[in-house]
Amino acid sequence: MLTQYPVGRLSDRVDRRTVIASMCLLGTVVAAVIEVFGPLPRALFLLMAALFSGAALTLYSLSVSHVNDKLAPSQMVGASSALLLINGTAAAFGPAITGGLMSAFGARAYFGTLGTLTGALTLYDLWRKARRQPVPQSEKGPFINTRELVTCAGLDPAPMAGVEPLELPLPRAPVKGAGAAPSSP
Repeated sequence: MLTQYPVGRLSDRVDRRTVIASMCLLGTVVAAVIEVFGPLPRALFLLMAALFSGAALTLYSLSVSHVNDKLAPSQMVGASSALLLINGTAAAFGPAITGGLMSAFGARAYFGTLGTLTGALTLYDLWRKARRQPVPQSEKGPFINTRELVTCAGLDPAPMAGVEPLELPLPRAPVKGAGAAPSSP
């Protein structure tokens, strides 16, 4: 989570695809180091795992921001739904696939799998970058830190949709004299 804001702010200033490719490349290099040089001393392993996580956990937020840069506000909800579906599908199948690879090749296959995925995403992002122009700075929206969004029915879409903010009722004060119900033994 410490990397979300600095990386997000950087993506507001430069081409988001460059930032996405950089985070993927960092994750790939870190995963390769863990894979090739493992087993590492515990402190070094934890540092490398934190570095990988810091790079990888920015990717969804960066992707949402990049997609939204290219869409009209009326298209953003549909695109967000598609991104959530893709993310959820990967979250459902990824552990099963990685677990199968770990059963076949051992625990080190965990970072091997993650490094392969981030490496493939790096190559795809660079390929796409070579085929399309960046979004002009004037058309870029701000970075969306998805870690701060509430992903439940209480999500207030008002700031982005241009509607009046949702006013939630305040909780009622407890009734005086009402104590906790006695618990049964």
